[in-house]
Amino acid sequence: MKIVDRIIQKLPKDSKKLKLLLAGEAAAAVLLAALAIGLAGGSAGGGRSVSPAPASPTPTPEPPLVEPEIPAQAPPEKTVRLAYTGDVIGHMGIIYDAMRDGGFSLSHQFEYAGDWIEDADFAICNLETTLAADDYSGYPRFGSPDGLADSLKNDLGFDLVTTANNHCVDRNYDGLVRTLDVLDDIGLPHVGTYRTQEERDENRGVVTADVDGVSIAFLDYTYGTNGIPVRVDGSVNLFNNSGSDDDVELDEELLADDLEYARSLHTDFIIVMMHWGQEYHIKENGDQDEAADFLLAHGADMVLGGHSHVPQPMEYRTVTDIWGNEKTGLVVFSLGNLIADQVDNDTQITAVVNIDLTVGGNEPPRVTDVTYVPLYYLQREDTAREEFLLVDSRALVEDYEGDNTYYFTNSYIYDLVDDSIGRCAELLGEDWEYTS
Repeated sequence: MKIVDRIIQKLPKDSKKLKLLLAGEAAAAVLLAALAIGLAGGSAGGGRSVSPAPASPTPTPEPPLVEPEIPAQAPPEKTVRLAYTGDVIGHMGIIYDAMRDGGFSLSHQFEYAGDWIEDADFAICNLETTLAADDYSGYPRFGSPDGLADSLKNDLGFDLVTTANNHCVDRNYDGLVRTLDVLDDIGLPHVGTYRTQEERDENRGVVTADVDGVSIAFLDYTYGTNGIPVRVDGSVNLFNNSGSDDDVELDEELLADDLEYARSLHTDFIIVMMHWGQEYHIKENGDQDEAADFLLAHGADMVLGGHSHVPQPMEYRTVTDIWGNEKTGLVVFSLGNLIADQVDNDTQITAVVNIDLTVGGNEPPRVTDVTYVPLYYLQREDTAREEFLLVDSRALVEDYEGDNTYYFTNSYIYDLVDDSIGRCAELLGEDWEYTS
């Protein structure tokens, strides 16, 4: 019998509560002793170990609410069309033909081709003359009425003229400055010549344009000025460092510095215009190839040229740029004359090149299409006065073969223009497509 039971039996009968209390306290003492032995002894008395229960795990905090990341939407694609054309040369026949009804306008000369310029988002030509008010003259030292510039802007819709060419100082430095003054007065942007070095240094000769949300940086250079001295440093962008119009030594430092500045503007495109090559040559020369590659390698997206008076090829050229990457850019070596009083081989054949520039989407800015419209500059001498007409060659042929509504077309002109379409393709490159 347990000790506690013996004690309880010896108590009086009326000590029931005490008995129960002793029984309860004794049982509790026995239980506590047993627990103490088990906790202290571990596995000493048996084959099973009892480990303390693990502490209740610390509740894991709920992660903070984070808005789901929505992928950024690519900006919508936007495409603009740039129309590039040839040289506007101030021969006297053209000037006299534009003087009608007491004013000056090229509208009638462009009636059969001008829509390609007006409909473009941005149109460019080379102004190969100076502006000399009423003191006008033709070749070899051009000076044209101010109305020429006004008509290019307001009648035809040109948005930019290049002014660095071999005739830009035909009226010396004062003529260069006056030309810029007139262009500024009528609001026709220009690039390539400057009044002072300080004016050029303001933006290193770079002109920018925002074309319906597409940003473009333009630069313009010439090989020389027909031996006429450039009296004020910085007034003409010369890419030729040789000191002679007959030899070309690329001014790499000037071009590299200008393009570095252009890149710092972070425009969508950089376009360089070049007055280069040899007159009346239908192929580019090695100097043009070298210059084109240098310009593309230093950041130009395309190079657009002139000066040859006849069309030269256009092509995509692939170079390794100055960062070691392969790069492809468009080069149009020359489109010849846009308007000029010349009738030598191929000098009346020209074109407007339409270049579609696209930004947005998931791709960097890019050239998405390049097409052209073959043009022909007619000179009609069988009239009371000499008449000049720039015509869309394909449209004239189609009209003559149809209703024949053009007042000036005859079988001779039809044959002349029809033949010029194939010749234009041969000169620019057979792989290029017509603008539809």
